[in-house]
Amino acid sequence: MNTAIREALADLATDAGRYADAEAAVHTARRRRTGRAVAATAAVLVLALLAGSAALVLRRGRSDPAPTAGYPAAVTVSARLDPATAPGNAAFILRGCRFRVCDAGVVLPDGRRFMIQMDGTVLPHSLTLSPDGRYAGWRYAGPGYHLYDLVTGTVRVVAADGPGPLRPMAWSPDGRWLVLAASTPESLIYTYTLVDVRTGQVQRLDAVRVPYGERVAGITNSRHLLVIRYEPLSLPGVRVVDPDSGLDLRTVTLQAPPGSFVLRTGESVRGMVVAPCGCTAAISVMRRGYEILAAVLIADLATGAVNARIDLPDALRAESHPEWQWDVRGHGPHGVVLVRHDDASTEIELLNDVTGTRTVVTRLPAETDIVARGGVSE
Repeated sequence: MNTAIREALADLATDAGRYADAEAAVHTARRRRTGRAVAATAAVLVLALLAGSAALVLRRGRSDPAPTAGYPAAVTVSARLDPATAPGNAAFILRGCRFRVCDAGVVLPDGRRFMIQMDGTVLPHSLTLSPDGRYAGWRYAGPGYHLYDLVTGTVRVVAADGPGPLRPMAWSPDGRWLVLAASTPESLIYTYTLVDVRTGQVQRLDAVRVPYGERVAGITNSRHLLVIRYEPLSLPGVRVVDPDSGLDLRTVTLQAPPGSFVLRTGESVRGMVVAPCGCTAAISVMRRGYEILAAVLIADLATGAVNARIDLPDALRAESHPEWQWDVRGHGPHGVVLVRHDDASTEIELLNDVTGTRTVVTRLPAETDIVARGGVSE
């Protein structure tokens, strides 16, 4: 059976280049029905053995710290990040606190940290890092949004022409497109701005309307917005929206296999991060309102199939110990980027979305937080 799975995955991997984003995945998926059928059959057999029931669940333990390309084992020294500094691509952005305004800095793969704060306070919900780690974004108390090129040392300020200050929402997998949003404290409706990071072109998306209960959670390499629609106590849908006309191109309805249960009593979904291929996404499952991350769903954006539910340990303990908590911070080439908080430390872990195994890659002081590559601060 393991051989069959390997052969099926190897066969599908030959077309990996065609899965550049969610749109390309749809066309490739149609041509690969036979391959998908073989892989799906094998996957169902494996999942049945793993779960031992109709539930689609993966449970795996965490590993000891292991070196992983792009992540330092620990953060070492700090220096000032100014316009004359071009330190190179960052592994992540490190914040010195979780829930308040504090200093932040970009951390390189070798562990060096460069502090972002230069001439004002960096607002906590404004941080972002491009998928390749080249561009760090933030906003001070003013309305403009700053994009810092960590390779050249240049800073670009995106002017705010909406109803309020700009905050980041999503990056395209190739790192070219960045979606920014703005709103006023009185308004629950956002206006959106699209930035072409390569050319510097900025476009306000006046035709795009995202009602309350939905959120722009991604953007494809072909500029199409991925809008997740939250449904109470049920799986969400994803609308693929044209940024110019604001019209829906199609809707992907997420579905679990017949007879499986990926949401349990009292659980809801909160957010979604898109994989570098643009073809799959990791969706956060929250317990007790939106306070405790209990599991991660792995969904196919081409077909809507939910392929796995990966439970996270300590979720029950977090109900009585708020400092024990998980967060999903991104989805990189090595897996879903998780942050595990407890009263002693903060750990960055990589979750393999196929096997469910977790690898600790970086240990940080307690009460700190990160923004991963391709991620935005919550």
